[in-house]
Amino acid sequence: MACIPPRDDGPGVAVYETRNNLVKAFIGRKQALIALQSMFVAQGIENQEIKKFIFNAETACDELDKNASWIAVQPGKNMVQITEFSKLLENFAELEGTELSIKISDFVDTDAHYMGLARAASGLTENR
Repeated sequence: MACIPPRDDGPGVAVYETRNNLVKAFIGRKQALIALQSMFVAQGIENQEIKKFIFNAETACDELDKNASWIAVQPGKNMVQITEFSKLLENFAELEGTELSIKISDFVDTDAHYMGLARAASGLTENR
């Protein structure tokens, strides 16, 4: 790959948008991201963003499977577990370069949900 981005702020600093656009082009393709990261390192170009997209998909799937199993054991009983599963799934989709058509986070205000759980655990109703 001879398309290393130009530098704008001195040695080792490539144009931010160019670097990130290169990374975005390869999201979901781990080997291509590793090669791109190697080229950045060889050129002395910093890019922390790329590191989050180079991950072990098998480990992430195992974590999703474990969380799904907890939900299946007690269906409808643990909203916290469902919220955590949702976050894991949405994060995994982002790292794979996929957009979910429906996200649980679009329907659940997690702050309000956690506050409701805390109130219920304390024996408080919504009106107290």
